[in-house]
Amino acid sequence: MHMKSSNYWIFLTSSAVLCLACDKNDGTRNNNEEPLAETHVQNAETGGHDRMGQGHKNDQDRVGTEAKATIQAAEGVNIAGNAWLIDDGSGVKIVVDVGGAPVGEKGIHIHEKGDCSNIRGESMGSHFSPEVHQHGLPGMMKDDLHLGDLGNIKIKDDGTGKKEITVDKANLKEGDANSLLGKSIVIHQDEDKGAEQQPSGGSGTPIACGVILKT
Repeated sequence: MHMKSSNYWIFLTSSAVLCLACDKNDGTRNNNEEPLAETHVQNAETGGHDRMGQGHKNDQDRVGTEAKATIQAAEGVNIAGNAWLIDDGSGVKIVVDVGGAPVGEKGIHIHEKGDCSNIRGESMGSHFSPEVHQHGLPGMMKDDLHLGDLGNIKIKDDGTGKKEITVDKANLKEGDANSLLGKSIVIHQDEDKGAEQQPSGGSGTPIACGVILKT
């Protein structure tokens, strides 16, 4: 009788331990599950990555939404690279990284169409300006400028160039008037001279283009 009682208590104790283990693991991620998504964008100065945000996304919260554009060259030009974009809820941070490019200051803009099929023929359309403002350089205008005016990207002697800028009024929200999704990032052959040369800064023929797509 004493032996049966002992076995009974051992059984109860083992069951309780198992139940506590079940409760502890309930609702948590095991080692085989994917971690929460962390969004990154390449650092313009170091070539590393700065964390810009993390967490779940839904229709009401666009924070952390990312996009990318693969930069392709116009015929007869050697240039290639990528652009990374991330929406932090108050604007879009853009980092452009290119190589093999002709040396000098080059105008860089967001254009209104996601079409790089004829870069020199400007299949990407005009500068993106949903509110139809004047052209200008970021930080140099009293009034609002084109939402797509990113200024210039400096190409060094080794053909590499990086540009980092935040466009405050832009977003990556599908269907929104100020969304950069489905637009193009375009690099021109000459320097953007700003508001003194309307309507596009006199930066000349486009030499590279990349369509902005959500990742």
